[in-house]
Amino acid sequence: MLPKLKYIFAYLSLAGLAIISFLWAIQEDTNVNTSIEIEGSLADVWKVLGDTEVFSEWNPLILEFSGEIRRRGRIFVKLEIPDAGIRTYNATLLGYQVEHEFIWEYDLPIPRLFTGKHKLIIDPMPGGGVRLRNEEELRGLLVGPLTASYLAKKRIGFEAMNRALKERVEGN
Repeated sequence: MLPKLKYIFAYLSLAGLAIISFLWAIQEDTNVNTSIEIEGSLADVWKVLGDTEVFSEWNPLILEFSGEIRRRGRIFVKLEIPDAGIRTYNATLLGYQVEHEFIWEYDLPIPRLFTGKHKLIIDPMPGGGVRLRNEEELRGLLVGPLTASYLAKKRIGFEAMNRALKERVEGN
């Protein structure tokens, strides 16, 4: 009986290694990058973007953004992605600078399978106004061809949020 267990264990180990190797081979870093120009100052945009408690009133993508709003703080993010449903993340706020950025990172409970880094960055533009960059970088073994349609849906959500922020800041 014992020799059979050795062979079963060896077989399962090789199968696991083959699956991990396959996932590693198709894995790729993937990004969603959107931006929008907003007529307003950094302070005008931050007044809306920095008030995370009322995101649900105007933001079609981020329904909830709560927790320790400080660098290295733990946050909870609830998104509604068009045609993909509700997603919730416990994340770490990597970057937080008033009138400039929110950057958070989240992952699955098993490290290196799926990690996302979301960036909301406000840049002043020459001649006035600002540009909001709403971006996400995904990496890990589960990222690649399997996530292409999901990322297309996320892009639609990012663009809807960008437009809603612009309308709220500009008063349209």
